[in-house]
Amino acid sequence: MIFDDYIVDMNDKMNRYRNKYKDSKKIFIKYIYYLIKFYFKINLKPRQTNTWYKLDYPFNSKDILTQKQEEGWNKVPINIPSRSHLYMDINKALEINPNLKGIWLVFFMGIGDYFYATRFIEQLKNTYPNLELNAFVSKNFDGNNSPLVADLLKNNPNINKVEMFDGYPAKDNWENYDYSDCYSRINNNYILCPMVYRFAPYINSRYSTLCETFGLNPEKITRPPIIYDYPISNQVQNLFNEIKECYQQTKAKAVVFVQLSSRSSNYLYDHKNELIKKLLENNFIVVSVEKTDIKSPRYFEIDIKIFNICESISLLELLNKNIKTYCLTLVSLFWSVSSALNIPNLGMQHKDDPNMASVYFPNLFVLTHRKYNEIPSSRQFVAQEGDYSFSFDKKLFYDKWVYNYDFVYECFKTMLQIIENGEN
Repeated sequence: MIFDDYIVDMNDKMNRYRNKYKDSKKIFIKYIYYLIKFYFKINLKPRQTNTWYKLDYPFNSKDILTQKQEEGWNKVPINIPSRSHLYMDINKALEINPNLKGIWLVFFMGIGDYFYATRFIEQLKNTYPNLELNAFVSKNFDGNNSPLVADLLKNNPNINKVEMFDGYPAKDNWENYDYSDCYSRINNNYILCPMVYRFAPYINSRYSTLCETFGLNPEKITRPPIIYDYPISNQVQNLFNEIKECYQQTKAKAVVFVQLSSRSSNYLYDHKNELIKKLLENNFIVVSVEKTDIKSPRYFEIDIKIFNICESISLLELLNKNIKTYCLTLVSLFWSVSSALNIPNLGMQHKDDPNMASVYFPNLFVLTHRKYNEIPSSRQFVAQEGDYSFSFDKKLFYDKWVYNYDFVYECFKTMLQIIENGEN
């Protein structure tokens, strides 16, 4: 996979050059310079180390494992060079310390990423049933992390203990999240393991790359994420009763659960009001996690300041068990939740993501601006010219894609027809 990383790195460089320089000659010269620069440095043989972890760094033949004695044998280095990857071997750790009591997993990820890790956490616990699994979660909202992951972990039966730490994202590499606050809080009978996965187009699932990172054998077919049962609170039950009564009285077609914003990318779908109104006009009940000024007896809004994340998920699960329910979301939190609950979901890709296949499951229909060979054609709606607009967002620093709401609704209708006809 190291050669694949090298190709990915070159493509990323080329894309950055295109954004930075307009002169094609300058782009070509920069690209050639980059190839020459790494010609003598690329090392295609994985390096082995005698420790319980190793760093795999494809672009430099030097040994970069410079662990200091005072850092402790059980704590991996925080500074991971770009395009390298950290691998951890629990069996080796047990050889070094047979009295090992457990593992502290360090989470600096969003809620969607957490759900993609649930199968891995379950397998890790099953592989090492005698080891405690504990979790550190960053207390800060940032581009990497949501502190709400802690609430979900507290409900995970494989996790013994959850604590918050003061962590911050690095500018150079998402894997270099600062979790030094965790270092002084574990003793030598535990190891500290950051939850890092390899991020590249050839990765077929987040679950499998986590298994490889921790030396586990992934299942041949990746199963959907796991959602553990959450208690049904009174306010969830009351809102569900209102929606169910509305569904029966208005003889609505179905409930459509919508999420049209993404916290991690700071994206908000520009035509959310128009799209929601289109659904309401066509006799759907809409349950939204977005704030709008829409007034309709078939429109219900979840106030995320009142409903915690577990309650929002339990409401969707309750709806799906009792009422015909669909999702219409961005590639974000409820994209993963819908996969765990096996709810048909029209997911809008709002920015270019070559790693889309790693978060795809059969319940998903992908609304995209380019075709993905790794995803079945029958599950893709590829927008044509006129179906969308895009612009480079200087604040977000990526090409922002906005689909016309009429086009989105037509794709949603087609998704329902495919499901009703039982087409694969």
